[in-house]
Amino acid sequence: PRDVNNNPTAEGVGSVTFATTLGTLESVLNAPIGLHSILLKSSARGTAVVTAQIDDRPVSGSVSIRFIGNYWVSKAPLPTDLQVFGIGAYNGIVYVVGGGGWNAVYSGNMQAFNTATGHWNSKTPMPTSRGELAAGVIDGILYAVGGYNSGDLNTVEAYDIAADKWTTKAPLPTAREGLAVAVVNGILYAIGGNQRSGATLIAGSLSTSGTVNVPQVSRFNLQSAAHPLGTVEAYDPATNKWTTKASMPTPRSMLAVGVLNGVIYALGGSSGSLMGMRTVEAYDPATDTWTRKSDMPSTSSDASPYGRAAFAAAVVDGTLYAIGGFAVYAETNLVETYDPSLDKWTRGVPMPTMRQSLGAVTVDGIVYAVGGACYDDTLNEVEAYIPP
Repeated sequence: PRDVNNNPTAEGVGSVTFATTLGTLESVLNAPIGLHSILLKSSARGTAVVTAQIDDRPVSGSVSIRFIGNYWVSKAPLPTDLQVFGIGAYNGIVYVVGGGGWNAVYSGNMQAFNTATGHWNSKTPMPTSRGELAAGVIDGILYAVGGYNSGDLNTVEAYDIAADKWTTKAPLPTAREGLAVAVVNGILYAIGGNQRSGATLIAGSLSTSGTVNVPQVSRFNLQSAAHPLGTVEAYDPATNKWTTKASMPTPRSMLAVGVLNGVIYALGGSSGSLMGMRTVEAYDPATDTWTRKSDMPSTSSDASPYGRAAFAAAVVDGTLYAIGGFAVYAETNLVETYDPSLDKWTRGVPMPTMRQSLGAVTVDGIVYAVGGACYDDTLNEVEAYIPP
């Protein structure tokens, strides 16, 4: 405390404590009498009001600090390094299932991240070990769809989040891996993907006969050597039945999807090359029709035709985010945003960690980017983006 002339006084000397209405207070340093330094951190948007008291007596006045967002923060890492998994979110919890590493040894492990506490917990494993699957959540049930484990899978298994229990559902009509899943009005849509059977990679090109030893071939290379699909099939949980829908005009795998105003946007992916695509096509479930939209931006400054594959997408407040991926032989940390009302793409804030084969979900307006791979490493990084 100080007097009207800013001189330290002995009055009220005691235990000084601080409180905030948003975020956390760290590194409280007591300097000369009356002077204190505090570090305030927040991973949420809003205004923090910081107050203080000496013993049990409030100090008059407060400090207000506004967090406007548009930045990334690190979160507790995955318990294990992981890529090509399924991901979903429900009631503030992020669920990560299946996947593995570069050796294509996949598991059925399920991990749950509580976004409120910042802690990971193990859940009942998925019955079928697999990677390169997709997942979607409907009414508290997470559906794990398709994937790969020594062959393309049509397996569909449902996880009851409240009961921590798995059950088997009607199989996907078209076995595939590298697909994407979207949910609209309680219906799950399985879009695109690969059928790897019968394809062999030879020096980066596709052969349908013969065999060849290709040293150090990555998962991306192997998947690109397969047969890309435009197949769209819809699952109704009420009837446990699949229905074939209008095919996506551009067959592709390792694409990302997002839902805006009841319309599914299919982004990028691979048509069999290692370069990635810029193609954006929108599917309206109400009319069972596809419409071409503005391409994703080029991944290089020379307006090349190349885009991204093995990336993730998330939606916040009517804006679609395309995050990370594989772009022209290398991982990227690019983030681009799409405004459906303008049919326009804009460069966003880069993710701190370059990676492909990651997952992303939105919880309470915050985007969580989870796991993935970069060069020869499978990653456990979890980073959260707080939009503006």
